[in-house]
Amino acid sequence: MCSQVGTDFACTCTSGWLGKTCNITDPCIPSPCSNGTCHKSGSSYTCSCNDGWLGDTCNQADPCISSPCSDGTCYRNGSNYKCSCNE
Repeated sequence: MCSQVGTDFACTCTSGWLGKTCNITDPCIPSPCSNGTCHKSGSSYTCSCNDGWLGDTCNQADPCISSPCSDGTCYRNGSNYKCSCNE
């Protein structure tokens, strides 16, 4: 819905649309972030992943979340992990 504002206009877009004239699809609907929150960035998006999740769309489980290194520090190595052991 658009209305006149002085010599200009303003539009209120329905869900899923953005832009001055509601001509840009909302990249966060439906949410591309499997286990996180979608943040609009122009016509694109970024995901903030929940704890325990990684990747551009938060669809990769963090292999270190279960603390697999009993006496050391866990480091992610792709979808696997490596332990740096304490002395």
